[in-house]
Amino acid sequence: MKTLLSIFALLFSISVYAATATWTAPTEYTNGAPFDVTTDLDHYDLTCTDGTTAFTNTVTKDETSHVIDYGAAPSGNYSCTMITVDVNGLSSDPSIAANFTVPVANPKAATGLRIH
Repeated sequence: MKTLLSIFALLFSISVYAATATWTAPTEYTNGAPFDVTTDLDHYDLTCTDGTTAFTNTVTKDETSHVIDYGAAPSGNYSCTMITVDVNGLSSDPSIAANFTVPVANPKAATGLRIH
């Protein structure tokens, strides 16, 4: 039985309410057999957690980056891993974790204050 090689480089860039994950797709199974993302890959599962709250995004095989919308996520530090799933349903081990921070969403100050 083939098993998947789980070596990923997950990188994150942060915007106001989203983080973008990028990675390098696997090129072989753990037994050394070639892994072709166009024919062998079904999807990825990208899971992020702060230790209390977790969310998983299914990422299609055509994506080479994925935007994580964290607008409703509590502020804090998140750790994310990715699992590769092949067309036969075999899953890799989780990738090495990548981290990002959801900033505290403080309210903005009032504007237009006048004293008459």
